[in-house]
This record gives sequence, C-alpha cells and structure tokens, in this order.
Amino acid sequence: GSEHGFFIHETRLLSHYGILINGERPQRVLASNVQQHSWLGYYIAYPPGIPVMPRDHGSGGIEDDSERTLEIRASRFIGGGMHEDIDICNFSQYPTSFELALEVDADFRDIAELRFPQEQPGTIDSDWRGHALTFHYQAERRAAPDAGGDIVRVDRKVTIAARRSGSEPEYR
Repeated sequence: GSEHGFFIHETRLLSHYGILINGERPQRVLASNVQQHSWLGYYIAYPPGIPVMPRDHGSGGIEDDSERTLEIRASRFIGGGMHEDIDICNFSQYPTSFELALEVDADFRDIAELRFPQEQPGTIDSDWRGHALTFHYQAERRAAPDAGGDIVRVDRKVTIAARRSGSEPEYR
C-alpha cells in the first residue's frame, strides 16, 4: 500500500521485500545508502534455540537489543537489475539452526497508480522453478481516443533467484 518498492521505468516491480528468521522479522539496526546505487542494512535477532541469557544488570551500559547476537547483513547493488548478498553471522557461543525466508511480492503498478489508487487491469502469475521465482504481469487495454484508441499491451516479468545458498531453497 505504500509508494515504496523496486521501480524500473516508473513501474514498481517489487512491492514487498522482507527478511524473516523462523517467521520473525529481525530488528533493523542500520539501513543506509553507501554509494549512489548501493545500500547496506544490518539486522539483529536472538539466535533460535539457544538459551536466553539473563539481562545485564551490571553497568547498565548494554542495551537488551545489543545482546541479540545473530547478525544479518544485506548488501544491495542496483544496476542492470538488483543483486543482494545476505550474510549471517552467529556471534553467540552456541550452534543455532533456523529458517531464513525472503518475503517478496510484485504488483507492477505504474507510479501514477500509486498516488491515485485504482483497480489494476491484467493478471499477475508466479512461477517457481529450481532456485528462481518469476512474477509475470500481462495487461491489455484500449488507449484513450485522443491517444489513437489503439489496444495497448503490457508484458512485464521480474525474477528473483537464489544463488550460493547453504541449503536447497524452497517456495511457499
């Protein structure tokens, strides 16, 4: 419902993107542009399955959130598409196991449609093959009479592919 997302040529391809650890959103610590076309985000979470350590009552200088020791670093580069590396480091002294999930959705809305919501024509299909999820949008409509009244066809796709993952990706 927001005007944010991943846009190309004034069309929002990805309308939702999120990282989950065992179904929970990690806490965002930092998100910043590094250079014009790159972005870096740091997130933290408690490593699933390890003992919850008692709160630091000593100096009072350690915030509860800083005791979360599973760090997720997302490094994103935009150019000829979008490339993102997700690196996870467990800083606790215990082994952990968890499900890393990426939530993605696509709506292919024109930037003008975001400002003035209307029913979007066309269909969006999704297809999971191997390590890739493809969203495919197709629409057809008649242009306004003053624009010639011709049939205008739109055919767009966006593919999200997992590479170099430590386990076999699955789709749900």
